[in-house]
Amino acid sequence: MHQDAELPAWCRGAIAEATASMSRFGGLRARLGLVRPEEGGRRHPVLAGWRVGWNIGNSTDGQRPDNDAVVLPEGSSSIDPGTTSMVLLSPVHPISWDHVKPGDVVRMRDGNRIIGAATVVERVAPTNEHLVGRWPLFSSVRFLNDVEGFPAGTPATIIDVFDGGYVLEIENESGESTGLACVSDGDIEPLR
Repeated sequence: MHQDAELPAWCRGAIAEATASMSRFGGLRARLGLVRPEEGGRRHPVLAGWRVGWNIGNSTDGQRPDNDAVVLPEGSSSIDPGTTSMVLLSPVHPISWDHVKPGDVVRMRDGNRIIGAATVVERVAPTNEHLVGRWPLFSSVRFLNDVEGFPAGTPATIIDVFDGGYVLEIENESGESTGLACVSDGDIEPLR
């Protein structure tokens, strides 16, 4: 996609990881405008594959959550300071970005400094065929049957999807992980 021979090796690796993540979890397409250097922006171009923090409006208790996303410019390997470009954003923690929708403006930051703003144009759906029509990751479910030592009714969270089933994390009442289980569609139902 962005495999430019002139990009550093770290960029190429980050691009490959972000592309794989977007095929599994989806991402966002946005119009990103970078702040000019004389207005406090970066002095160097943003390279494809750069992982950067974003203000997406979900801070809690004054703490800044991990809202990093990898930037993938469309049709280019970089974006110059002070310019605007269409980009794909591949969130590092996709569930943190679930509330972000088309029309929202998210701010790119470098520490506490705002260095760009992106207007979300669309949410990009996962492209892996085996995920189409499946339950989304981090859905709360419960077992319909006894599975791998866990009794029917045990609550769990979907943490991964594979062809033919799901990987679940089981937690106790205190929220501590007590184990993992691999199940098929017929073994679970939504937790209501």
